[in-house]
Amino acid sequence: MAKVSKIPKRKRSLGEHVDGWTKSLKGVPLWFRRMAGSWVYREEFLAALWGEMGEYEIRFSTLVPGVGFLILAIVGICLIGYTGPVRKLGILALIIISVYQLKDLNGPIWWADRFATRAANSYNQTGHFKRYERYSAFARNHSQTAFPLRLDEVAFLCELYHQYMTGTVTVDALRELRTYAPQEIEFFYRVMGFAPSDPRFPPQYLGQPIATRQ
Repeated sequence: MAKVSKIPKRKRSLGEHVDGWTKSLKGVPLWFRRMAGSWVYREEFLAALWGEMGEYEIRFSTLVPGVGFLILAIVGICLIGYTGPVRKLGILALIIISVYQLKDLNGPIWWADRFATRAANSYNQTGHFKRYERYSAFARNHSQTAFPLRLDEVAFLCELYHQYMTGTVTVDALRELRTYAPQEIEFFYRVMGFAPSDPRFPPQYLGQPIATRQ
């Protein structure tokens, strides 16, 4: 499966980047409350994060440098302090390198939170929930007729939808949807567990229905 995190994102200004970082930081306490307040959320988030890392083809070789540089930065702050321009620049450099290395986790974390939130809401409302299932595992258990999209196509649509919902998608990337019929996109929504209230891709970017193709 192709690594889907390489879909070009929309270029953002420095202000937009700062706003995004601020929003992410504000979401950390909320995430901790969700993890502490619901066993369903904890179980589903961890399972979905591990599963989506596999779908995005994120290996330990991607994570080790990022985590390593972050640990070095924390150790540097604890042991040698954060005073002095050289120390500040060194620690800041380690943090920037760590964030750059770990940015590939953006997509898996976003989807894992989505799956876990849906499971927790379902459990709170009905007392039961659907366990997370990787779409690659779902495809292996169904025939090609029942699964009209290739795994790399589903992976592409997952990252495209993630970018669409976070406002980082490019128009050129959305135009790639013209190769998918509305029926195929509806299948993507169904296999990924979309609720009727969930936002959809803009219909003007979708291709023609299969029945009308020449």
